[in-house]
Amino acid sequence: MRIGALMLLAAFAFAGTLVLDVGGLRSRLFAEGLEKQREIAPRLPPPSAQKPSAPITPAWYLGASGYEGAELERQSARANMVIYFQKRACEPCREFEHEVLASPEVKSFLADVVKVRVDPDGGVGEHKLAARFGVSGVPAVAVVPHQGPPHLLPDRALSNPHLLVAFSR
Repeated sequence: MRIGALMLLAAFAFAGTLVLDVGGLRSRLFAEGLEKQREIAPRLPPPSAQKPSAPITPAWYLGASGYEGAELERQSARANMVIYFQKRACEPCREFEHEVLASPEVKSFLADVVKVRVDPDGGVGEHKLAARFGVSGVPAVAVVPHQGPPHLLPDRALSNPHLLVAFSR
């Protein structure tokens, strides 16, 4: 009972201090304005924009053997990896490439991640890789983050460049 009363008394004292502006507290808390916020904002890093610790190969790795090399690069660069599962004669895959992967937003995002293209029908290794990531159809995109478990992106993320980037972070 006494603790609750003391906490209530402390809350009233703080509120009274703000209302009466004792010691200029309110002025310091609320009057700094946009100028001070602009000074602070550039120093803060973007929420999830971690740059890799080493340069990323701009080209896509290909197939299961390419995945092995990409995994080594992902680990050494401490970067995320995107695995694009596709087939050569797949019209939805071509549409995805032209409408989503070719967008400036996605190209900019892909510059800082390790990239792999895999055709699940390309061989035993490729088939096993698709099964490992739970791929049941193409196109499909899996993300292997620098930290945390890998995940397959939902189909709706493949329809829009903004959604692809958002789900890949």
